[in-house]
Amino acid sequence: NADIDDLSLENPPPLKKQAGGVGNRPEPKKVDSASPVSKNDSVPTTPRHRDHNGKIAITPRHRALMGLAGTPQSLRTPTTPRFFPSVYADARRLFRGSAQSAKVIGRENEKEELTTFISKRFKTKSSGCVYISGPPGTGKSALVTEILHELQETFIVQTSYCNCMSIKNVNDIYAKLFDDFGAADVLQGDETAGLKKIFHSKTQSHFIILDEIDHLLDVDLDLLYQLFEWSLKKTSSLVLVGIANALDLTDRFLPRLKAKNLKPHLIPFMPYSVKEISSIITSKLNTLMPVNETEPSTHVPFIHPTAIQFLAKKVAAQTGDIRKAFAIALRAIDLIETETQTSLSKSAGEMSPSISPSPSKTPLSENIFLSSPTKTKSPRKHTPVKNPMALLTVANAPRVTIAHMARVTATAFSNGLTQRLAALNLQQKAALCALSALEGRLRDDANMPQTPSKKTLAPTLRALFTAYAKLCKHDNVIAPLTACEFRDVLVGLETLSLVSWVDGKTGSLGAAAGVSTPSRRGRGKATGGMDSEGMENQKIASTIGVKELKASLNGAGSDILLALMDGYAL
Repeated sequence: NADIDDLSLENPPPLKKQAGGVGNRPEPKKVDSASPVSKNDSVPTTPRHRDHNGKIAITPRHRALMGLAGTPQSLRTPTTPRFFPSVYADARRLFRGSAQSAKVIGRENEKEELTTFISKRFKTKSSGCVYISGPPGTGKSALVTEILHELQETFIVQTSYCNCMSIKNVNDIYAKLFDDFGAADVLQGDETAGLKKIFHSKTQSHFIILDEIDHLLDVDLDLLYQLFEWSLKKTSSLVLVGIANALDLTDRFLPRLKAKNLKPHLIPFMPYSVKEISSIITSKLNTLMPVNETEPSTHVPFIHPTAIQFLAKKVAAQTGDIRKAFAIALRAIDLIETETQTSLSKSAGEMSPSISPSPSKTPLSENIFLSSPTKTKSPRKHTPVKNPMALLTVANAPRVTIAHMARVTATAFSNGLTQRLAALNLQQKAALCALSALEGRLRDDANMPQTPSKKTLAPTLRALFTAYAKLCKHDNVIAPLTACEFRDVLVGLETLSLVSWVDGKTGSLGAAAGVSTPSRRGRGKATGGMDSEGMENQKIASTIGVKELKASLNGAGSDILLALMDGYAL
């Protein structure tokens, strides 16, 4: 046996070839071509691990698309909406920029004149030209559109409205006119002849509205001349209405019309007055009142009549733009809605029943026999408070007051104290700081327990200029102004209502300072310096507090201004 083992070690048996190795593939079995191949004798193949029973894997999305039954989804819990419908939504809709009024209010004379002019041309199919001028927001475009809609019920007219601000070149306006008048087959280069042929046909009237017509001056001046000339010739049927802000556009930029004795009919639109602005806003708000409402006819919803009057005076004094008045009214309505919703939600939360205390906050009691605590009834579920704004109606909803309107107008016209102080330059702030420092020194010298009157503490202009120059020269950081320049600075501060003229018998600071033009005959004396007659004895006082002035001293040079305000050099 030992010999056999040694022999087996010397001559080991050959290794078996493994399938899958390189060069070790099994030799294919020879099959006779005449004999049929059995299923067991086929070439072995690697299984592909197919799905069981050949089913196709279905994802949840695939299952839903195929309509197969999937996992039932749980019902969603209804949530409380964050925003409730408010009665103020209708009022906001009235004053939005996209809202169009059914009728223009406050332009009766202009409407009558324009309607008479256009209807006469439509009736006789004759030509005519009207140029409407006026500041923005005075109802020019709205009134022309309203008149056109009324006349189209009686006359058959081809119309074209073009806002010239959207015109980039002359081809745009040609394409617009040909498209509106149904003449799209005009060849390039024959546009002028094509328009002339259309406008000189007496079959019907052609009406063109060119809004913001002054923008055509930079696009094509020749076309603008042609449109005006065609509308002023008797052989044409074109009625042209040009709208712009400039009052003398035809005289300044179209002198050839005047040379040919062609002058369009001019209709100026003046800015809205206080009465017109108040009437427009009141009529808009009255449209929200129900027909069967028992409230008196003098009741105006959402905005108090005194607040409307206040708004009308502010807008009429600034620009007279009715769109500006609508924007301010919209912001005031948003303000009163926010305040009303906050107050009603707070009061509703105080009146609602409180939830029962949690077990951890239940007062402890002695348990002698360690018995199980007595069962208490489950607390009633807390029902959420309903929308408190739902109880408001058009008649009883809180209205905008003068206080609300004053806050909004102060922000809209940038006439608040913060805005006025932020717009001052360095020298104006230095003058205010010197005035505040001098008033503080006079107050300390008076040594009064109560705040004395401004008339007692108001320094004279001579003392103020001396203190201002002394403070500026102390560190040589700010170069002091001359007496004449300093007087002009004070005049500007009085215009902004930051300083006041204490001895007001002689009028405002500007009149007392002698800024008016002297008489030609020499009876009046020009007051060009601080040594003018009566100038040094005039008194001036600050109308703002020390805290407001210090809060406005920020940015570049704030340290210098604060040092001036301390008055350490006085």
